[in-house]
Amino acid sequence: MRKVAIIIPTKNNLKWLEVTINSLIENTDYEDYRIILVNPPCKDGSNEYCDYLAKKDKKIFVYHPD
Repeated sequence: MRKVAIIIPTKNNLKWLEVTINSLIENTDYEDYRIILVNPPCKDGSNEYCDYLAKKDKKIFVYHPD
């Protein structure tokens, strides 16, 4: 079985980030996937939310570029 990586840019997009992540998690039957959140410094709280999601779900990884 192949692994699938879903890469999501998150810069200042907290409003849609929650909807997007929940939709991916709730509506997929495929088990072997990873969600990679690319999260540069933001002002809307998405940095903290991304870190929270990564702690909550082992399939979610966060990349914080400088």
